[in-house]
Amino acid sequence: LCIRDRARLAVFRQHDCVVEGKQAAWFGYFEAHDDADAVDALLAEAERCARDRGAEVLYGPIDFNTFGRYRLRVSAESNAIPFPGEPYNPAYYATLLDGAGYSRAKEYVTQIGRIRSRPLEEKREMVGAVAEAGYELAPLDGAGWLAALPEIHAKADQIFGDAFAYTPVPYDQFAATHGSRWRGGCVHEPV
Repeated sequence: LCIRDRARLAVFRQHDCVVEGKQAAWFGYFEAHDDADAVDALLAEAERCARDRGAEVLYGPIDFNTFGRYRLRVSAESNAIPFPGEPYNPAYYATLLDGAGYSRAKEYVTQIGRIRSRPLEEKREMVGAVAEAGYELAPLDGAGWLAALPEIHAKADQIFGDAFAYTPVPYDQFAATHGSRWRGGCVHEPV
């Protein structure tokens, strides 16, 4: 949905998606100038589209599902740079959505913290406790990441399955977003 040069969004509806007992849809790919009339008109049309497809409630912004870009940044320190995958929208988005009658379903906090150095002996104790519990600690390289990807996919469903608006994705989609292209930024490859 688009009002040229003013605002745009898309509506997503998966028929098996239920959030807090209600059939749900999302709006995503939300971009807008600070134009309340345009946003109000687009959201009204998005709500109609969602209702026509059986949804009782509309959440957003969520691009396709929570494996994609989702959430809205409502505040940040001056000159803050978001982490990869975190919301980066203009500050006025929250005001526009509030003005359109939307409320916050959930709130999240992202923080940067210092990693405290821990004495080597404390680490040895932790490694021993993990080994006694039947686990093995091993470095994770690119090949190991890719080999474990099916297990990581299954664990993601287990870990995030009860999270707000979680919708499982097929393995092929998960592999496309978290496979060989993604691992380069997350896995240290020895030189």
